[in-house]
Order: sequence, then C-alpha cells, then structure tokens
Amino acid sequence: MASYYDICEQEDLLLELSDAERGALWRAVILYRRGTEPGETLMRSVRPAFAMIRAGIDAYTKRRSEISEARKLFGRKGGAATAAKSRQTPPEAGSCRALPESPPPPSSPSNTPPVSPLRGNTAPRRRAAFVKPSLDEVRAYCRERRNSVDPEQFIDHYESNGWKIGGRSTMRDWKAAVRTWERNGFGGNGGEPKPEGKYDGLF
Repeated sequence: MASYYDICEQEDLLLELSDAERGALWRAVILYRRGTEPGETLMRSVRPAFAMIRAGIDAYTKRRSEISEARKLFGRKGGAATAAKSRQTPPEAGSCRALPESPPPPSSPSNTPPVSPLRGNTAPRRRAAFVKPSLDEVRAYCRERRNSVDPEQFIDHYESNGWKIGGRSTMRDWKAAVRTWERNGFGGNGGEPKPEGKYDGLF
C-alpha cells in the first residue's frame, strides 16, 4: 500500500495534476492494489506519479511477504530458538536478521553476581525453594520466641492445605508464619485469635 509519506514525496507532481488526473491516479492505485494493472488506459500525465507510487506499493508488499514467511518458518520451528540453538543453526538468508551473539562466559567461575545493564549493579537473585520445617524445628523456634503457638497444630494446619498462605500463595518463610500466628494469638487457645479492637470486652 502506498503510504502517506510515499505520496507526500510526490507532492509537487501531484499539485500539478488536475482534479480529473488526481482521480485517475487514485483509481489506478486502488486497482493496482487489487491486482489489476492499469496499462495503457492510464492518462499519460499521470503515469510518472503512478510509477513512483507503484514502486512504493511493490516494496511494501515484498517486505510484508518476507515478514509473513519468516513468521511461518518460526511458527513451524516452535517459536524463537533458544540462544544455544540459534548459535548452532544460522537463520536462513533473508528470513530475518540474526541477533548479535552474547559474549562468551568467563573461563573461571566467579563468586560475584552478574552485572545487569538494565537494573544497575546486580541481576535479580532467585529465591530459594521453600523447605517444609520439621516438628522439632517449629517446636524449637516457638520455644526460642517464648510464644503460645502449638507447633503440632501449626504443622497440621499447613500440611492440610499444602503449605499455602490464605489458601492461594505458596509459603516462602515458615518462621514468618509462626510470628503471624503469635501476633494473632492462633495455636495456643484452640486456634481462635485473641480479641483485639475497640469492641474488646463488650461481649
């Protein structure tokens, strides 16, 4: 399709045309986009402008076809290749531009975290996977904090719901959950929270 900019490049030429000639040019462009060559029926005065616009249409159509073929190719291959696969098999000529290769990893492992150019000095660290505590660990932690949380009730509660917080999110830190039980008064008085708020003692 002829873009606005393709047509604007022909601005001086288009301004010299009469209304009838401009109408004939637009008709020829529409017919050409639909697959019909205007041929000799096109006015002689309109032919230079049509030739320039047709070149823009052809370039656009070719580019769209290349993009479509590249997408089909990558779709058949199951999407974008991983970095390791892309280094093994170079892309076919003309299908897409190859991405620049990343620098090779250092020869000796380093204890320093990698530098991220987007976030500043360090790349984000992954959180360690949650490990369920044993009854002895919970008991020792409750003793250390001198709270009234029942360790067996704590373990039973979270074992029954798959170690989820609020029934949805996987637990990340069981010690924080013990502290929450301690703060809310769970586990020491039959699982009921201790009364808090401005209506305490009214009922």
